[in-house]
Amino acid sequence: MTTATRQPETRPDPTSADTAFFEVARRGIDDIVAANRDRCRHVLVASMPKSASTWLDALLVEATGFQRYLLNTTGHDAERVILRGALPMFLARDTVSQEHLRATPGDVALLSWMRIRPVVLVRDLFDVIISAADHGVSEGRRGPAAHVPPAYASWSRRERLWFGVRMMTPWLLSIVTSWQDAEATLPVLWITYEEVTREPAPTVARILRHAGVEVAATRIDAAIASAQRTRPRFNVGTSGRGRSELDPDQVRVVEEIAAAFGPRNLERIGL
Repeated sequence: MTTATRQPETRPDPTSADTAFFEVARRGIDDIVAANRDRCRHVLVASMPKSASTWLDALLVEATGFQRYLLNTTGHDAERVILRGALPMFLARDTVSQEHLRATPGDVALLSWMRIRPVVLVRDLFDVIISAADHGVSEGRRGPAAHVPPAYASWSRRERLWFGVRMMTPWLLSIVTSWQDAEATLPVLWITYEEVTREPAPTVARILRHAGVEVAATRIDAAIASAQRTRPRFNVGTSGRGRSELDPDQVRVVEEIAAAFGPRNLERIGL
C-alpha cells in the first residue's frame, strides 16, 4: 500500500503582486468612503423578515425618490453583511437600503464611519416564525437563517413550525440583540411591524427625520397611495397570533433560546 504525500499548506504571500493589488484596492475604497461619506443621503433599514420590510422599502423609495440599493448582492441564502465593494456606488447617490442585517462589529464600524443612522424594523418573534412557515413553501426555501432541506415543502405545518422554532429563532434573536448592543455606538431608531402597517404616514416621517431627510407630508401621503395600488409582497397579518398557533412546547423552546441571550428587554418582539 502506498501513502499519499501530504502537500505543504500554502498561504498568501504578503509580498506578492496579487496581495499588493488587493491591498491597494482596499485602501482605495477606504479613501473613497472618507472623501464621499457626507456627499449624499442614505436611509438604511435593518429588518427582521416578515416584518413588512418590503412594504416599508417601497414607501421610502416612493416618498424620497432615492435609489433602491443593496449593500449585499450575494444571494438570499447568504448571511447579510455590508460588502466594501458596494460602498463606492452606494455613496455616489441618495439611497434607500433594506437588508436583513445583523449589527456585526464590522458593519457597525462602517456605518459609524459613514455617519449613517440606521433604522431597525422588528416584529413579534412568534408571528415571524408563523409567517415564515406559511409563506416559505410558495416563496422558496432559501434564506440566511438556516439551510432548508429539499423535503421541506412536503412537511406538515407542525414540522415546518418546529424547524422555524429551532433554526430561525437563534438567528432572529441575533439580529435584535446585536442592534441593541450597537446602540452604544450608533443612533438606532426602532420601528415595529404594527407602526408600519397601521400608521404608515407618521412612521415614514419619523424614519426620514431620523435619517436627516426632509420630505413634505403630502409627498408621503402620495407615496402611500401609490404603494397601496401595487401592494408589493404585502399581506397584513394578525399581530399576536404566533403564540396561539404554536403549541406550548414550541413556545417554551423559543423562550429557552431567548433566555440564552441573557437578561434583555425583548418586549418589542413579544418576549
